[in-house]
Amino acid sequence: MLNTKCEKCLFAQPIDNRESIKCSQGIIEKIQNFKTIIQENNFNTIQDYACRFGFAKEVYESHKEDLKDIDLLEQIKKNAQIKYYLILDIQQQCDMSNIIEKLNSLDNKPRFVSLMFRSPDSRKFTQQDRELLVSKSKIQWKCHNFVSYLDVQESIDHILSTNMEISKSSHVLVYNSLDLDNLAFDISMINDNLILYQKSHIAMIKNLNSLYGLFMSLENYKVAKSLNHDILQTLKAESEVLQF
Repeated sequence: MLNTKCEKCLFAQPIDNRESIKCSQGIIEKIQNFKTIIQENNFNTIQDYACRFGFAKEVYESHKEDLKDIDLLEQIKKNAQIKYYLILDIQQQCDMSNIIEKLNSLDNKPRFVSLMFRSPDSRKFTQQDRELLVSKSKIQWKCHNFVSYLDVQESIDHILSTNMEISKSSHVLVYNSLDLDNLAFDISMINDNLILYQKSHIAMIKNLNSLYGLFMSLENYKVAKSLNHDILQTLKAESEVLQF
C-alpha cells in the first residue's frame, strides 16, 4: 500500500505551524494509535495508508474556479461513506411509518433496502405499508413477503440471489427492525473501521450468535457460503472477523 504524504494535501499544515491544526479533517489525531506516522519535509506522512479524506493541492489549484461553490470538507466526507445494501427483518410489533422515519433520518442512507417478512403467520406486508413507502420513503425499497416461514439466513440467501438491485452496493448489512435506534451509530462504527482505520476483516458483526448486525462484502459472503452453508459457523472459525 502507498503512503499518504500530507505535504501534498490541501487540508494539511506544516508541523511547525503552531497557529493551525495539522489536518483540517482531524485524521492524524484519529489514527495515530493505529498507524505509523513519520515526519518528512515538515509534514506528516502516514505509512501504509491511503487517506480517503484529503484533496491534492495541485488538483485544487487547477480547478479552483470550478470548486469555489463547493464545501470540499463536507463533500469529501460524503464521498468517504460506505455504500451498502440494507436487509431489514421486519418484526411483528414494528410500525412501518416509524421504520421509514428512522431510515430517512440516516446521514448515510443505504443504496437500497430489502424489507423481509419471513413468516406469513406474524407480521405481513400490507397495502397501508406500501402506500407509506411509496409516499414517504427517501430510499429505494423492495418487499420480500415469503409465503412460508424461512429462517434469517434462508431469507438473506433468497434476497441476494434474486434481487438485481444488490449491484448498486458492494456490501450488505443485515439488521433487525427492533434495533433501528442503534443503526446510525453502527453504520458510523462500520465506516470508521473500514474507511478511516482501514482495518482488514472478512466481515464485521455485532454478535457471532446472530446474523443481525452482519456487515460483509458481497464477494466475501459468497465465499463464506461456499465453505459452509451456515454463515455464522464460517465466521466463528475465522480469525479476521471484527465484532463491534
